[in-house]
Amino acid sequence: MKKKEQVNYLIEYFQKNQPDVQSELHYKNPYQLLVATMLAAQCTDKRVNMVTPALFEAYPTPVRGGRPDPAGRGQRGAGNAHRPAAGKGGRHRHADRKS
Repeated sequence: MKKKEQVNYLIEYFQKNQPDVQSELHYKNPYQLLVATMLAAQCTDKRVNMVTPALFEAYPTPVRGGRPDPAGRGQRGAGNAHRPAAGKGGRHRHADRKS
């Protein structure tokens, strides 16, 4: 089967077997869907839906999103960024480094 035939087969299969698929992510426009999808790669859809309302209130558009919030409010993260990377023996690789 050629690549184009494979793609057509997959499209037909999903149109027949899952014609009304809906995303679990909450969004109002393509920008929000893009951001929510990127966050969903790092954590659960449920967690993304918890943090995106405040995120999109602070950064409603891609243009606005590139600038810092003038009020200086931080956003709570959606992923596991607060956990340091573990090296050998489960310790952070810079744990012994002095500041």
